[in-house]
Amino acid sequence: SYLVSAACLFALGPPRAHAAGGEDDAAKQAGFLQQIHEGVRYVRRHEIVRPLTLAAASLNFTGAAVAGLSAVFLARTLHLDAFAIGALLASEGVGGVLGAAVAPPLVRRLGTARTAVLTMVIAPVSALLLPLTYRGPALAAWVLGSLGLAGGTVVFSIVARTHRQLSVPAVLLPRVMATVRFLSWGVLPLGSLIAGALGAALGVRPALAIMCATLLLGLLPVLASPIRGRRDLIESPPAPGGDGGLPVAYEDS
Repeated sequence: SYLVSAACLFALGPPRAHAAGGEDDAAKQAGFLQQIHEGVRYVRRHEIVRPLTLAAASLNFTGAAVAGLSAVFLARTLHLDAFAIGALLASEGVGGVLGAAVAPPLVRRLGTARTAVLTMVIAPVSALLLPLTYRGPALAAWVLGSLGLAGGTVVFSIVARTHRQLSVPAVLLPRVMATVRFLSWGVLPLGSLIAGALGAALGVRPALAIMCATLLLGLLPVLASPIRGRRDLIESPPAPGGDGGLPVAYEDS
């Protein structure tokens, strides 16, 4: 699929001339490395994008760890049959659908900033239920944990991505998105690798508990940022005809 995507991108040919309001001449002449630097600098200096990116990375890190340990935990630790394992793993998908459904009314009621904080509380608390799962009625802990973790992740992703689309200047949006995805998706293999190493060294349940507990760290950058005191991530829209809300981090370039 990635090769097909690359072929399609190459088939687009050279970019057309930018319409009015597109990139300025300086940005057009910027080299590849400079564009990467601009995206990294924007994310690093932005008071909202930076903590949201760190929180997203923590969600992906734990998500990859849980994905790597789930089947082993349910099959070898709890000794469940294939149907039970499939049903329990499916609860993650249900949580994602529920998260997408509740995101709009939740944002309308609480605001985007408060919703981001709430989800970064719900997700780690829910994740900590997973290693507490045992056979019998205690299997409900896995269902509740998966619903909360997946639902919280989806709601947070919707809020964070919408904020980037609305707040980042169009000239920088591709570079910022590339930076955010490199950081937040780059931890996926690390989460799986570390989870596997801990599982081999300590056992699956302790490894699952440790990896789920790390998600609590994702709340710290959110609480240490201006997000904590706001109702919405974007407090006011940019002025008409302005620069689209360019922060100081980019204005000096």
